[in-house]
Amino acid sequence: MSQTERLRVSVIIVNWNTQQMLADCLSSVFAEAPSVSMQVIVIDNGSTDGSCQMCRSRFPQVELIENTDNVGFARAMNQGFAVARGDYSLMLNSDTVVLDGAIGKSIAFADGRPEAGIVGCRLLNPDRSFQDSAFRFPGLLGLFLNAVHLSQAFRHNYVLNWDRYGFQEWSEPREVDCVMGSFMLIRRAVLEEVGLLDTDYFMYGEETDFAFRARKAGWKTFYFPGAETIHVRGGSAKDGAGRAWAYHACWRGQLLFLCKQRGLLTGYAGNVIVASFLVPRVVCWFAADALNSLRRRMPLQPQRLLRACSFGFHFRALLQPRLLTQQWRR
Repeated sequence: MSQTERLRVSVIIVNWNTQQMLADCLSSVFAEAPSVSMQVIVIDNGSTDGSCQMCRSRFPQVELIENTDNVGFARAMNQGFAVARGDYSLMLNSDTVVLDGAIGKSIAFADGRPEAGIVGCRLLNPDRSFQDSAFRFPGLLGLFLNAVHLSQAFRHNYVLNWDRYGFQEWSEPREVDCVMGSFMLIRRAVLEEVGLLDTDYFMYGEETDFAFRARKAGWKTFYFPGAETIHVRGGSAKDGAGRAWAYHACWRGQLLFLCKQRGLLTGYAGNVIVASFLVPRVVCWFAADALNSLRRRMPLQPQRLLRACSFGFHFRALLQPRLLTQQWRR
């Protein structure tokens, strides 16, 4: 890119031990480079799988920021925002593959909608099936429907799957509360007005909080199905224990959002729902697994043990509500 050429987008990718996925992601991003002037930034959170070496050797044009440890998604993404120079910044997960000019198409859509502060594209599973990526802001109704599994049992019901808009496959652009941070295009003016991601969120929930603050500032968030990206989902959670932690982190993120944006009382009510309906189920899972393991003389599965231990937080927070508002780490 020449000195005078306008930089349209800064693509920011946070990586943690996803070397091959990161390589696939970067290859798909640079396939768009001839048609879109871009800056590509990778922030590595202390990976030990050779991700940084791969990035330096295969993609020398990438601006690589190497952290010595895992500082969390929000903090690492803010490092990228600090050096971003584009008209837009694109939050992009390392476990994604951009398809058919999705970045350029999303920018063109946003250019035509001055009120669009945030744009998300249509996400697909690796088998190209539809993946939900538009959400309502967390609330007690959605939390309850999830906790009692009604939203999963009736995933296409617009009321019972309230927080995911009834898992709708829209064919036209639509204004939504928030989109998944796996592909989240943000206008530079929004970052300048709203500020960076809230680092109280270690992982999960930070993009929802940001979209909420953008809405309060008068900006709109759009779901744009005219652009598509494959999202592996949970790419950095490679084993059962990692997936269990991510499952727990999603609930923690929602409760933190409720405390910050709706008040501690609402957050506490949300935790009562989680502790009443979800945690007992986790305990039953663990008990069943323990009995089965003893019967077979096998060690306990670590993911069940982790679930049982991590969800104990919700019982502690019933007695100490301020725990719900504290910054937390992996």
